[in-house]
Amino acid sequence: MSYPHLFVNITSYRDRECQWTVRDLFLKAKHPERIFVGICWQTIPELDADCFSIESNPSQVRTVHFHVDEAEGLGWARQQAQSLWRGEPYCLQIDSHMRFVQDWDQAMVDMLAACDSDEPVLTGYPPGYIPPDRLIERERATVQYIKGFMPNGLLELSCAEPPPDVVVERPMPTAACAGGFIFGPSRILWDVPADPEIYFNGEEQNLAVRLWTAGFDLFSPSRTLIYHYYGRKESARHWNDAAAWSERHRHTLRRMRALCHPAASTPGEVAALGRYGLGSRRSLADYQAFSGVDFAGRTIADYARVFPFVRRAADNPSATLPAEDLMPVAHTHFFVLGDDGLLFYERAGEFYQLNDSAAFVWCARQEGYSWSRIADEQAAARQVPPETAIREIADLAAHWLGQGLLRRAGENPAPVPGSRRRGPCFDGDHFDFVSHTYELLGLRMRVRYGDRELEQRIHPVLAHLRVEATGSAMETYTVARILDHVYLFHGEKMLHCGENPAALAPPLKFQLFDRAIGRQDFRVQIHAGAVECHACLVLLPGQAGNGKTMLTARLVAAGGTYFSDEVVLFERGRRAIRPLPTSLCVKSKGLALLEPYFPGLAELPVHIREDGLEVRYLPPPPASLPPPGHSAEARLLVFRRYVAGAPQSLRKLSSAEAFGLLMQNCVAIPQPLELLDAMALVGLIKRLDCYELTGSDLDQEAETVLNLCRDIGGGAAVAESPGTIAPAPFL
Repeated sequence: MSYPHLFVNITSYRDRECQWTVRDLFLKAKHPERIFVGICWQTIPELDADCFSIESNPSQVRTVHFHVDEAEGLGWARQQAQSLWRGEPYCLQIDSHMRFVQDWDQAMVDMLAACDSDEPVLTGYPPGYIPPDRLIERERATVQYIKGFMPNGLLELSCAEPPPDVVVERPMPTAACAGGFIFGPSRILWDVPADPEIYFNGEEQNLAVRLWTAGFDLFSPSRTLIYHYYGRKESARHWNDAAAWSERHRHTLRRMRALCHPAASTPGEVAALGRYGLGSRRSLADYQAFSGVDFAGRTIADYARVFPFVRRAADNPSATLPAEDLMPVAHTHFFVLGDDGLLFYERAGEFYQLNDSAAFVWCARQEGYSWSRIADEQAAARQVPPETAIREIADLAAHWLGQGLLRRAGENPAPVPGSRRRGPCFDGDHFDFVSHTYELLGLRMRVRYGDRELEQRIHPVLAHLRVEATGSAMETYTVARILDHVYLFHGEKMLHCGENPAALAPPLKFQLFDRAIGRQDFRVQIHAGAVECHACLVLLPGQAGNGKTMLTARLVAAGGTYFSDEVVLFERGRRAIRPLPTSLCVKSKGLALLEPYFPGLAELPVHIREDGLEVRYLPPPPASLPPPGHSAEARLLVFRRYVAGAPQSLRKLSSAEAFGLLMQNCVAIPQPLELLDAMALVGLIKRLDCYELTGSDLDQEAETVLNLCRDIGGGAAVAESPGTIAPAPFL
């Protein structure tokens, strides 16, 4: 039989290993004459000549070259490499730093044929190697699985060996995808092309969801086929060369939300996915049922936490109703938010949003309805075939069972506690320090600066929180310069080490903030700005990049009382919110807009956050600070969405919509909620007037929010409008 041709697409970003990857690829292939490679090179030619020291089978290698200034991220580069495909029936996507087993090409084709699927794709995290050719072998094959959710909402992936009693003879089904190793029919290049707007993180989740909904089944190899160079500390990264990487990353997060949780995105964001959206063969709900992932609730079902990490065909309840002994667990509480429902599981301290259909199923089961009666009523009410209602109910029940919301006798898993990481120790007693004491939410923190330059750079960020050093400070931090490095210590434990003093203020500011709120009984934290205008406290929640700080600062400049730029905190047993007036974090692109209202802003020291962004910390004007002991109850909630060039629009949100947006994007719950906390949070949302404000004109948006505050608070108009407000000098 004639062996088929195979296309290998590779993206290389200033990677010297790529040439050796290509050499090993041809050297180890059983049929090298039938392999063709497409490489997207991204280099600085005058610095990266050593990336092209060797050429292997040049007539079978197609290339496209870009200067790093033209590079736009991983998805874009993948698409450039994919454009070099010339009709080969099989395709392999790899990274530029790989090694291969002997006869890897034949082994991949044979293994793909052994998969239990008509549309299989091989993928997974390979074992590692150390250049030039030290291979790190695994004793057994591993299966890739979804470990959980990261704080930014993306999935965290890992791999694990099957249990010792499982004999791996064929590729293993998986719901996860490894971007550095994907092998399958070349139809995937047309059906599921790389999304050029995915910057880096998110690629693997994007491909897994799109491949699966397009009808492809994912499998982890049953033995090692390829090796990957992990770590690569010496290698260049695009985010080290590109100043705009953080905005591209935020765009990726918004795009991934539109793909995996479209209900939390605008119709325009979902439509903008175009051909890079979900497939048409299976639904997102199908993928969630198979993988055990709930993108809206950010939860992982129990069956997805143990081998085989997916719902097996034998476990698939889509054809039959759940068993009648499957009942809601105790300590669950149902709340009504408009037409939708909200389920709170007291034992785990977690919320689960239910649409109107799921809410009916839950409530009916709690009332003692049989599953068959629920299915009949659902089919009649929604005018769908009985088998459709049965499948939907069975999928719901399987997911609720995985989340611990349904039980059979004796089943009721407990939440897993977290852990803390500790750092090394350091003796800082031999410095001539300049000290200041700061206070936030009753926490006093003494900061010792090792020299005047460090003090002059960092102290202005916290100066408005300075108090007299009476008594003893509860926390002591040290900022010191040792040789060519600067350090931040808490007591004797090192928290930060680096060469750039501009990177010290962000972690120190975070320590004061984190320690202060950690001492309080705050049950819920909302990532939001908060300003009191016309006797109305308005909350401005939002993820990074939505303009939350800009609007907060603009309302402060218009005479508002400043509560917070970062987090709004809700204490147990209190409806009022306490101020948390840390300095406002202004990014470089916001300077021109805010400088007219805060003269001297551009002259403030530049600080570098952990994500690489350059920021300035704007101390709140003294007149904007609330008096000691002041607190207020929130009355207005406005989600600001900055869209360049867009006309302003104001949309009233239902309580259910607002709650969903908060829980998906803006809420942190440091410890499991109790029922009273859940009731208080639901009550808060019901009391608030909630809006989504979209636009690009900051002054116009500030005017809109002020008018809302006047209508709700009943306060008299201030002398100046936002367009004519006098500057608020503070420097």
